[in-house]
Amino acid sequence: MDRPPDRPSLSDVELELPPSRLYHAAPLAEHDSILSHGLDPQRFPRERWDERDHGVWFFDALATAVDYAERRGEAPILEPYEVWEIDATGLPLTRPWFDPELNSGVDIWYVEHAVPAERVRLASSVDPAPALER
Repeated sequence: MDRPPDRPSLSDVELELPPSRLYHAAPLAEHDSILSHGLDPQRFPRERWDERDHGVWFFDALATAVDYAERRGEAPILEPYEVWEIDATGLPLTRPWFDPELNSGVDIWYVEHAVPAERVRLASSVDPAPALER
């Protein structure tokens, strides 16, 4: 049986595996909750969500997550952020839709359920003060 012409074969598709380490930026106010419960979207304050948020979002590079955290620390938010490193091995990660504003040259990953605390460790603290000096 022949394959329909509009469907690529597996050999035509580049399969991309997610990295084993990913990074998540979160407000310092969530530090204790993350240490105790990991990254659990059910525990995230609802006022931080937009219509797309149903799970946990990650960047593939620490520098990108720090840059995001620094921008979140700018006015009018002025809130310190932390960047958490995640052991992503075996997590059922997906890629979000492509949004040029969100994805321009950045690899973003997403998981719909909680990431347990034992897979999460603090990678960096980001002070909003340097963002104010720009």
